[in-house]
Amino acid sequence: MSVRSRLPRGVLAAVALCAVAVAGCGSGGSGGGEAKVLNVVLVNTPWARAITPHIPEFEKQTGIKVKLEQYAQEQARDKIFVSLSSHSSDLDVFNVLPSNEGLKWQASGLMQPLDDDLAKAKSDYDAKGFTKTMLNASRVGGQLVGIPVNVEGPVVYYRKDVLKKYGVAVPKTLAQLVAAAQSVSQKSHGKYVTATRGMSPTVTYTFGNVLHNYGVAWTGADGKPSFTDPRATQAIQDYATLAGKSGPKGAVNNGPPQDSALMASGKAAFEIDSSNELDSVVGSESSVGKKVGVMALPAGPGGSHPTLLSWNLGISKFTKHSADAWKFVQWATSPSMMVKLAAGGIAPPRDKLWSDPTFLKPYNTPAKKEWIAAVRDIISTGTGKVGPPAKDQDSARKVIGDEIDKVILGKETAQQASANIQKGLTPLLS
Repeated sequence: MSVRSRLPRGVLAAVALCAVAVAGCGSGGSGGGEAKVLNVVLVNTPWARAITPHIPEFEKQTGIKVKLEQYAQEQARDKIFVSLSSHSSDLDVFNVLPSNEGLKWQASGLMQPLDDDLAKAKSDYDAKGFTKTMLNASRVGGQLVGIPVNVEGPVVYYRKDVLKKYGVAVPKTLAQLVAAAQSVSQKSHGKYVTATRGMSPTVTYTFGNVLHNYGVAWTGADGKPSFTDPRATQAIQDYATLAGKSGPKGAVNNGPPQDSALMASGKAAFEIDSSNELDSVVGSESSVGKKVGVMALPAGPGGSHPTLLSWNLGISKFTKHSADAWKFVQWATSPSMMVKLAAGGIAPPRDKLWSDPTFLKPYNTPAKKEWIAAVRDIISTGTGKVGPPAKDQDSARKVIGDEIDKVILGKETAQQASANIQKGLTPLLS
């Protein structure tokens, strides 16, 4: 097995892996000749890094070689789309976010629907074991375009000791969270900030949680953007207060790595970011790991509607090895593999595993137990609508992120941002 990689910005981690074979799964796939090599492209995520060392297990059982390439998110999307749009058979399996690029790719007929494959899977795969909300989030236009490999959503990491020091109660509502963030910032004279996403392309993920907790969907029943709703304006104001007034300098340049670095280094009282950041926040390299609490984003006036996100494995419509591609997908998303990966902090999208002692055993600290509760909340109440239902997700998310950044920077009011987002999204949703 040989591995070659170059790290970001261009994480062109081209990983050439030898003979890998599918474990304990029936083919269930539709047609296609036997593969000597499967071409797999993954996004460089915690899940991809966790699955890679196990691929020789797939090799040992089937003798199918896997040529695995890993790239940074945007590079992976570009590479996958070029292959799919050219109807090339040089790609078999790939990572996809149904709520993002999946909308565009499936609308163009580039991905193989997997409903029949899932229905024909053998009993040991436990096809019915996937969380219903996760499978719903993996559908585009009613078709299952991928199989979920993990589950994540925004959570709040917070410093228990800092809140106690300044006499601030752990917030129970969205309004209390905004007030608590401001109080700690003021009482500490800016020593402790609130870290959340400000980098424009990434803002929608965390802001959407605030918007939905105000009871506002991305679009109304008429399919038009909902940003004429005064509650959307208030959601923008709250988010800008958290990220800007209570946040660090340069907040508009921050994404998950910067947010977690602020928390792990002891500079943040609150971090609002992905549940995937747990190890970065409380792991061995954190200076404050034992002082951190974890909770789901508190409910707002409209209740609790966390953003539910899962990377999926999809199969190219143009693969010549459908059956073997499905074997790989089954192996990678099987119950036994998800238990193995859970030990490394990969939250599984299968209901039963959340009560499996083997899965729960490593989560034995207060913060990790709270994390379990928060992710369970995301699974049970979350929405897979990470962004507006536009085929051009990049443009839609840029409209939202750019306008919210202007409010964070004090260049625009929340009312102005609402009006501009409404105007900018309308042609993208028409």
